[in-house]
Amino acid sequence: MVKAAVLRLRLVHEGFSVITVRTTPRIEPYVPHDSLNLLVLRYVGRAASGNELTNAINFVTTYPAVGWDVLAFAACGAIGQVFIFHTLAHFSSLLLVTVTVTLKMLTMLMSVVLFGHQVTGMQWAGVSLVFGGIGAEAWYQRVEKEAKMEAKKREAAAKAQ
Repeated sequence: MVKAAVLRLRLVHEGFSVITVRTTPRIEPYVPHDSLNLLVLRYVGRAASGNELTNAINFVTTYPAVGWDVLAFAACGAIGQVFIFHTLAHFSSLLLVTVTVTLKMLTMLMSVVLFGHQVTGMQWAGVSLVFGGIGAEAWYQRVEKEAKMEAKKREAAAKAQ
């Protein structure tokens, strides 16, 4: 229940952060996430007051390899957040969504191929829709870009005459 609440708060905060990043010129990279980090620390503090933190520490001390896995996961998550911010700051949010959806779908396909997970017909239909949408978006952007280039060529030719 607490995890779902934290996830909802994170998604809402992410939405506001995107608006801040897109409307604030020259924003510092970590400013939008500071309040989110404080919010997460508050919930971690509440969890620490119970037995959860003690149980987690006992588990990691019993199985030390898990601690390294957790640290590696946290490092990858932090690096991922930097790339997300960079993409939002320098490109559009549409590109970010396209990249993240593509990564998730490719991860799912790798899971099917490498580990032999089963996928139902309806799930394959969903995969087809996602990749079809990504392909249609790429095609549309290419056509739009070619039309703009053609218009610039016509405009340059008209000015030359």
